[in-house]
Amino acid sequence: MAPKRQSSLQSQTKKPKLPPAPRQADSSASPGLPKGEKEQQEAIEHIDEVQNEIDRLNEQARCSWKINEFRTYSKLYRKSSSQMVACGAQNQNNESSGSEAMNFSQRS
Repeated sequence: MAPKRQSSLQSQTKKPKLPPAPRQADSSASPGLPKGEKEQQEAIEHIDEVQNEIDRLNEQARCSWKINEFRTYSKLYRKSSSQMVACGAQNQNNESSGSEAMNFSQRS
């Protein structure tokens, strides 16, 4: 029987996780930029955040609209399909009533 080999993964030690870096007030803007460029960078980031929120709300509205359209379609389909079944039942009753209802080809 061959000797068991130890996995190379077992010999590696786990690295401790670093604590999250403290967040500074102006950490969103690139450090080292002049004040005007920092303000511009912050404004661009704010615009991006607002645009992301708008996109999220639009997607939510689209989903809501689709659900509403599906419900409306389902109601209309159920109503029309039940009417078609009722019409089919009426036609069967009329055709099976006897010789009163002639086929078009039988008329002379």
